[in-house]
Amino acid sequence: MDLSEKIISLRKKEGWSQETLAYNLDVSRQAVSKWESGVAVPDIDKIIKMSQLFGVSTDLLLKDENTSDSLTQYENITKAKNVSIEDAEKYLKTVKKHSMLIALATFLCVISPICLILLGGLSDSQTSVITENIALSVGMTIFVILVMIAVAIFIASGSVLDKYDYLSREKIIISANLKEKLIEIKAKGEKPFITAIIIGVSLCILSILPLMIAPAFNAIDMTYIICTCALLAIVSIAVVLFIVFGMNRSAVMRLLEENEFSPEYKNKSCFMDIVSGAYWAVASAIYLLWSFISQNWSTTWIVWPVAGVLFGAIYMIIDAVNKKKK
Repeated sequence: MDLSEKIISLRKKEGWSQETLAYNLDVSRQAVSKWESGVAVPDIDKIIKMSQLFGVSTDLLLKDENTSDSLTQYENITKAKNVSIEDAEKYLKTVKKHSMLIALATFLCVISPICLILLGGLSDSQTSVITENIALSVGMTIFVILVMIAVAIFIASGSVLDKYDYLSREKIIISANLKEKLIEIKAKGEKPFITAIIIGVSLCILSILPLMIAPAFNAIDMTYIICTCALLAIVSIAVVLFIVFGMNRSAVMRLLEENEFSPEYKNKSCFMDIVSGAYWAVASAIYLLWSFISQNWSTTWIVWPVAGVLFGAIYMIIDAVNKKKK
C-alpha cells in the first residue's frame, strides 16, 4: 500500500471529505485529490501535519507495507473504531447527564430507610400517637417507592449508556485535535475530582460524629435514631460526589484510553467503572439486609463510614496500580 492509498484510508476512517482534510492541512482540495491519485506527493511538513491529524507516525505514512512495524500500526489503526469530535462531545454530555441521574438513584437508595427509621422511633416513644403498624406501613411504603424509582433510573440510564460500551471494549482512534481537547478537559477536571473525593471521604468519616458524641449528653433513644438518619443523609451527599465526579472523569479517561481504559486493559474487568454505578447500591443492600434481619439500627450504620473509607482507599490503590503497570 502506497502513500496515496494510506491517505485515502485514514481520511475515510476519520469520516472526512477531501475538503475537510484540505481545510485541516491549509491546502486546496485539488492538492489532496492529487495526493490521493498519486499524481503528486505532499511536502514533508504536510506529512508531519497529517501524522498529527490522524494520530499515526510519519513512518506509517512513508514506509512500505512490508515494513513490519509500520504495517502492524496501520492494521491497528484501520481495525480501530473512529470517534469523531461530535461523537465524543455527545458521549461526554450523555455521561454528564446520566451521572447525575445515577447519583440521584443511589442517593434515593441510601436515604430510603430514613422515614422508616424515624417513624419506627416515634412509634416506640411514650408520647407518640403513631402506632407501630402505621409507622411500619407508611415507612415501608415510602421505602419501596424510593427504591422503585431508583431501580427505574438505573435501568433507564443503563440502557442509554449501553450504546457506548464499545469505548470500554474496542480499540478506538481519535484525531490529534480531539486528543488535545480531551487532555485540556482532563486537566481542568483533575483538581475538582480530587477535591470531591477528599470531601466525600471526609463526610463519610465525619458522619459518625453525632453518634459518638451523643452518649456524652446522656442522649435518649430518639436522639440516636435522629443521629442515624443524619448519618445516612450525610453519606448520601458523599455518594453523589463520588458518582458524579467519578463517572465524568472516567468518561474522559475512556476516550483517551488511559490507565484502566488503556488498550491492554480493554478486555479486562474494570473495577472502578463498576464501582461508579454499583458500589453504593451494593452498600445500601448490605445495610438494609443486615438492619432488617438484626433489627439493630443503632449498630448497622457502621456500614456507611466503612464503605466511604473503603471507596477512597480502593480507588487510590487501583489508580496507583494502573499507573505503575502503565
